[in-house]
Amino acid sequence: MFHQSVLSDASTPVDSPDPDLSDLKVCGWQLIVRPLHVENKTKSGIILTDKLADDAQYLMNVCKVLKMGSLCYTQEGFQGERWCEVGDFVLLPKLVGQRVSYKGYPLAFVNCDRVIAVLKNPNDVDPRFNLLA
Repeated sequence: MFHQSVLSDASTPVDSPDPDLSDLKVCGWQLIVRPLHVENKTKSGIILTDKLADDAQYLMNVCKVLKMGSLCYTQEGFQGERWCEVGDFVLLPKLVGQRVSYKGYPLAFVNCDRVIAVLKNPNDVDPRFNLLA
């Protein structure tokens, strides 16, 4: 189980263990995703203010897919193509989904059609980009 500090971050590192969701049924077209952690310093070592780090975390849009509802990618228009699978890292639009803390883990529920891209390496995306420009 994570420490309380994970709850305040509302995210987890890329390599964090995934929560046990076996007792959680996902309804319809929903994906359960785990937002990833935003570092509080830049690549050059500049430490971000608490406000800027909090803003970056709130806007985090790189997530790991943990569970999929039974209707994901079955709607007309998908033609049998699944955009992502459990275990994939995905890019979502900013401010999408319902964020919750479930058993101490930060999670979000997102409609399956909101996935923008599947990422091979989630570290390639810097969610602080627009905040630091």
